[in-house]
Amino acid sequence: MSSEKRYCRKCLLSEQGENGRMQLEKYLAAIHKEDRTDDAAYEKRLERCRACEQLGSDATCLSCGCYVEFRAIQKRGSCPKHYW
Repeated sequence: MSSEKRYCRKCLLSEQGENGRMQLEKYLAAIHKEDRTDDAAYEKRLERCRACEQLGSDATCLSCGCYVEFRAIQKRGSCPKHYW
């Protein structure tokens, strides 16, 4: 049996343990407030990403390769599949 850590197929970085949360927090801290979407829109976008067949096992979008949480937080961000 492998000791390699397996990630949830439909999980985001924030749900993939301490390292994922730390990566996300570091990135989010670097984004200026005026460039961020509001919390409600961010959560709605992430909800749609969680349900998407294009969410990869490493929390990336299989359509464009981005980390979905990074794209979703950006006010000017958009879904490559036009879901949001």
